[in-house]
This record gives sequence, structure tokens and C-alpha cells, in this order.
Amino acid sequence: MHFKEISLTTTRCYTKEDFQTAIDLLANGEIAADSLISHKLPLEDIQAGFEFMQRPDESLKVLFAPNGEGNEQ
Repeated sequence: MHFKEISLTTTRCYTKEDFQTAIDLLANGEIAADSLISHKLPLEDIQAGFEFMQRPDESLKVLFAPNGEGNEQ
């Protein structure tokens, strides 16, 4: 990003309290994180992952595994 002078702009739509609530629910085992992940893909398949995200009837959360581990679920 530095050498190509690429800019990255992000947004955040949740509050600090929202994140803390989610962390607490996951830590207490009230929500199983695995049940939220519909697809786990290696980073090389990022295009396919974004295509899954555009079809909410087929996906919930798409996890990209930068270490190359991943398989469609």
C-alpha cells in the first residue's frame, strides 16, 4: 500500500459496547462462533468469498484464512 500509494478507507457501524457484548457472548459460550461462519476460504480465493457475500441466502459470514488453510463449507 505504501509504495503504490494506495489509500484504504474503512467504516465501523458498531459501538465499543456492541463489540464487548459480542465478545462476552462468545467467551461465555452462549454463541458458538463456528455456527456463524458459513464459508472458510484461503486468501487466494478472495474473489469467490466476495461473491458468496453478495448472496446472503447462501452465506452468513465468510472467513478468509491468510495462512492458506480453508475450505468451502
